Amino acid sequence: MSTTARPRIVAGLRLVRLVGRGGEGEVWEARDEIGRRRALKLIRPESLADRREVEVRGTWLERIDHPALVRVHASGMLDEGGTLDGWGWAEMDFVEGADLSAAAPEPDVLDRLAPLAEALDLLHDGHWSDGVPLVHRDVKPANIVDTTDGRLVLVDPSTLRGLEVEDFDMTRVGTPLFAAPEVVTGRLGPAADVYSFAVTAVALVTGTRGRELAALLADPQALDLPWGVRAALSPDPHRRPRTCAAVLAERDPSRWLPAERRQGRTGAWVHPGARPVPDEPVAGSRWPWAALLLALLLAAGALLTAGDSGPGLLSELATGRRLLDVAVLAAVHVGACLVAGTSPLLAVAAPPVAWALLLADRSPAPRRRRALQRAMLTGAYTAAAVGVAVTAAGTAAAAVPIWLAMAAVATVAVPVAVESGGPPGLVGRLLLLPLWALGAAVWVAGAVLLLLPALALARTRQLLRAAWLAVASLVEVTRRPA
Repeated sequence: MSTTARPRIVAGLRLVRLVGRGGEGEVWEARDEIGRRRALKLIRPESLADRREVEVRGTWLERIDHPALVRVHASGMLDEGGTLDGWGWAEMDFVEGADLSAAAPEPDVLDRLAPLAEALDLLHDGHWSDGVPLVHRDVKPANIVDTTDGRLVLVDPSTLRGLEVEDFDMTRVGTPLFAAPEVVTGRLGPAADVYSFAVTAVALVTGTRGRELAALLADPQALDLPWGVRAALSPDPHRRPRTCAAVLAERDPSRWLPAERRQGRTGAWVHPGARPVPDEPVAGSRWPWAALLLALLLAAGALLTAGDSGPGLLSELATGRRLLDVAVLAAVHVGACLVAGTSPLLAVAAPPVAWALLLADRSPAPRRRRALQRAMLTGAYTAAAVGVAVTAAGTAAAAVPIWLAMAAVATVAVPVAVESGGPPGLVGRLLLLPLWALGAAVWVAGAVLLLLPALALARTRQLLRAAWLAVASLVEVTRRPA
């Protein structure tokens, strides 16, 4: 199409050439009044919301400032008469480079996608939109430009939509292969962008498109994908990671092997030198371990409260009358930690921390909330362990059921409360604050005690990071509930 098919000047910009056309509208290369190169998106009226929403969204778009997102300078609706009357428009930077719609396989592209993941998460958090989540709705390789300076930039912000909560959007903007399953029914939320981002990552790493990519996505569990990618491809939006950054938590492409390759047959792609690596647990696999922990707590409580307690209990243990029961419980505990991949030393030296890690690290929540779960569960299990020790020493025997009940409730209540958006209301936060304080104290104290051994083993960074996450999780205790 030539420029004569459109007015020469649109929204104060001089049209130069048509760059592309899609279901939502057209993109033109243009020049502003002082000759600067711009991209002008023209949006068909049927793809627009009402005028007020267009104005509000335009204000948000103009605030966005991130190197992985195209810069929007102005936007609005045309009402000057003529063939474009009622159309929307957005004036943007003209991003030099080639889009990734047909890019060759690039195993190292995950690191380059990290800034885009950060940008999408900021959109979802409402960073530029007064706290209202923004969803892009059309994340795909064709909308990502590899710029001349090496950045990956997501373009076409006209598809962004603001949501007060997860909502329905019957316009169903998006490309079927990259759109989340719930989008077909009009369901819209940040989880849809997480899904599209994961599909985009698979497409760019493998170089597959079209039917070949669809065949890979038909059974994600048959592929040795990193945990974040596999979870993000779940058809259930509630089982996906909460952020795009979590999709890239494991960026080693050597893990991306199809199952048939591991069985000796040629797969869809192979990374040189690839070897199997144990996967992170899939979100949702926490509950069998929680059930086992509850059974151990109940068994321990029954052992402590049956018959005599206090010095009598210690005497019975010393003579071996209950030693077998204790040995069985200890063996189940250590065995469970070994099967789950928890450190044997941690399982023996600090059982409360071992179980807190085992359960919290299977959470689909973002990293900062998993840190909150670790701290609170550590606090609950530490309190229960202290209660058991005090009872076994011969004092406060009646307290052990209370301690064990608290730990049992925390096993279920803390993960549910945290994953649902944080402690529910002021009362909930006040009730959970002591658990956080005790758990965070355990983590920080452990970091201090192990500092010298960590220095000797060159593991200081991991140790300090664990302590920092425990302290920083206080933000999640005090934050306004979602």
